[in-house]
Amino acid sequence: MINYRAAVMFLAALSSTTELYAEELRCPKQEPFSVVLKSLCWDCVFPMYIAGVKIKGSSKKHNPGVPSDAYQHAFCQCKEGELYKPGIMESMWEPARLVETTFMAGCMPTLGGAVLSGIGAGGDGVMSHSGDVPFGNEYDFRNTHMYAFPLLRILNMSSSAVCVKDAYQDIDITEISELNPFYKNSTLATVATPEVMVTAAMSALAPVACLAETPLTMTNNSPIDSLWWCAGNWGMYYPLVGFVDGDNSFRATSLQATRLLALMHREGREFNTVGKANMCSATVSAKLPKQQWKMQHYFPVAENGSHVIGYPTILWDSAQHYPSLKGETDGYVLFRWNDCCNHME
Repeated sequence: MINYRAAVMFLAALSSTTELYAEELRCPKQEPFSVVLKSLCWDCVFPMYIAGVKIKGSSKKHNPGVPSDAYQHAFCQCKEGELYKPGIMESMWEPARLVETTFMAGCMPTLGGAVLSGIGAGGDGVMSHSGDVPFGNEYDFRNTHMYAFPLLRILNMSSSAVCVKDAYQDIDITEISELNPFYKNSTLATVATPEVMVTAAMSALAPVACLAETPLTMTNNSPIDSLWWCAGNWGMYYPLVGFVDGDNSFRATSLQATRLLALMHREGREFNTVGKANMCSATVSAKLPKQQWKMQHYFPVAENGSHVIGYPTILWDSAQHYPSLKGETDGYVLFRWNDCCNHME
């Protein structure tokens, strides 16, 4: 005799499991602290300077050097009120932000694959290939999210309160592109960043000028900050929108992460932490300080090291994607160079 009750319960459980699996395929989940334990490039905090002494990492992973404006002296002083407090310089690359790019609007892989309902007005992302559209018209759009990721503070590894350059104490959502009208509309982006009209006026010269930055990102690992519209081999990062020409997935998500970071600087929500002027407290930088940041691709497959903005993708994207929606949902750890005058309280 057929047990209909058991059969119904089995079909309901199967349906629920199928729905959960389908949902995870649409919005893959990834736990940030599993990244810390498994794939974060700890050697990428090096090189660091303590009292002017350079300390190198032990790994042979690709790892950029330091910003050209980094303050590498042994001693320093910070003014508090009318007093100057002497200190010792500490400088290093600190894990500071996480960026994820997703096709599904409202999908938050870093939050365990949670889907935020009601914020999908901008629509899901799309990636076209030459087989879908005429050659040369390929494009990529993804929703991009940024999280504060003050890992050294979370692990209580920050040596001084003066080395804390922002208010974040834990993982926190700092930007959701679906809620930012500038990220989806090039006209509004022009209002927020009127300098894009300069690059438009330069026409073909603007992207050609970016070619000069690529060899520098490969040799001394330093983008050219004076080429403020360039992202090396990735091309121009203006306008600050989520639409990227071409069908190279890594180039697209790298540019989308860079553009969101530049937009955060423009809105006064990211700070300059490099150099003597920022060793005691951070200052607002409306322009993206490219040398201050570097990236490690950590999801779905971790990069073996880190790279600066504009570093050619062909040199670091080996076997980090696989055919599936999850396999092309990218996540990056952003390392920030922090010059810190560690003085006595």
